[in-house]
Amino acid sequence: MRKAEVIKRINEKLNVLTDKHPQWVIEVLKNIKMPKNKKYKDIRKPIPSSAIMKKLINRLNEREEEFETSKEIFSLALKFWDDEYIGDIVVRCVYILDFYNQRNTAILNKILNLVLEMIEKVPSRIPGDRSLGLAGQLWSLYNRVQGDEKVKVMKAYSIAVCAIPRNQVGEHTTNIITQVASYNLGDLEEMLKFISQYKKENNWWEELEKGIVIRTIQNIHNSPNKFSFLYKRYRGLINDDNIGNILSKVITQVADGVFIKWESQIVEIAVKEGSLREFIISSLKSMVEGPNFKDERRIEALNTLLEVVDKLGNNNLNIQIGEWLLKFAEIPHLQQIAPKYIKKSKELLGRKFKISISSKVGELCKSSLQAVNTKYSTLNIYLDFQNDWNAQALLFFSEMLVNAIQIGDNFVNMAYKLLNRNPKIHREKKLDLKDAIESLIARSPQEKERWEPILKSLKK
Repeated sequence: MRKAEVIKRINEKLNVLTDKHPQWVIEVLKNIKMPKNKKYKDIRKPIPSSAIMKKLINRLNEREEEFETSKEIFSLALKFWDDEYIGDIVVRCVYILDFYNQRNTAILNKILNLVLEMIEKVPSRIPGDRSLGLAGQLWSLYNRVQGDEKVKVMKAYSIAVCAIPRNQVGEHTTNIITQVASYNLGDLEEMLKFISQYKKENNWWEELEKGIVIRTIQNIHNSPNKFSFLYKRYRGLINDDNIGNILSKVITQVADGVFIKWESQIVEIAVKEGSLREFIISSLKSMVEGPNFKDERRIEALNTLLEVVDKLGNNNLNIQIGEWLLKFAEIPHLQQIAPKYIKKSKELLGRKFKISISSKVGELCKSSLQAVNTKYSTLNIYLDFQNDWNAQALLFFSEMLVNAIQIGDNFVNMAYKLLNRNPKIHREKKLDLKDAIESLIARSPQEKERWEPILKSLKK
């Protein structure tokens, strides 16, 4: 008897037994070994025939007590795979999903997990005419399950949606993008990794990946870890405007505790991305200058900005930020923190600091006494750095004190508070200042007690 005839008779026998004793047939097929380096579809007269396998596939059902049998059938289908099985497998999957959807099942049992596994592992693409029904059943299931089970269903759902003809896909792609964009970092990472393995097969997966990344970053300002993952892995999909919008919200809107978690990423982007650097620096400066933030948040933003400056080590930027920090003495809501950051200004400006602060002191002291009195707090802060004033600034300061005491009124109190700090006085103005104080005491004897210690210090 020829080999072909033997194979035919064996398949005929197995075909009959599949109806009567399917489990016996399954056990027989489990013991059949495929020839090395050969696929089932390449064998001209295989055992089992595809008809036998299709009969077994059609025995896949919803009954949990038959789970092991269903599992073995699918395993055999993969072992003896033929593309013609895919339609039958999808039909059985839809049937099982519909059975459990009608019962509003909200937890994945063994059978449902097997269905998801089959959808993922079938070697052939799901037929377009079967995909829409499968996707609908999977979406219904997705909307009931919770937690990690959602990711499992979403993977199968994505495979089904990919197979839907583009003119019939409707909202299914949007469903995937919207849902995955809301996932926590672990689930998002898992889903994007899953998608990446299919990108070479179909550019739909690439479009899906891009859609998920872009949708995710639109509302990511409260999720710094999620942003970090997307920024490092998918920077090519995120344009500068997207990042700018995110950082703008981070700098001005998020809670203090969240902002702290963003600091290292803000620094990294500002240092790494020249196209975004100016925007980040400008945004941080505006936030610091704005009056609507607590000092704690303002200081965090300042420290973030200064870390960027230090890491870049750019001389022009050092000068820009150094001059800006020096202006803190002029801004009422920044005056409390000004002394600390003017020290940083001195570090950044180097030798230019003496020129800058001397210029500011000189301009202020040359203005009207009313203007000086109004900006007393500013001058008082500059006085902390008197050792950095040049001779001209010291001269203007000393002249202003003489004029204030001579004119009297409220300016006397301003001069007293400044002199009570025991500042340096220009040598050319010491005598004028002593004369002005003595004249004040002569006019107003009640002033003697508080001015006499200052007068004595000037005579030394």
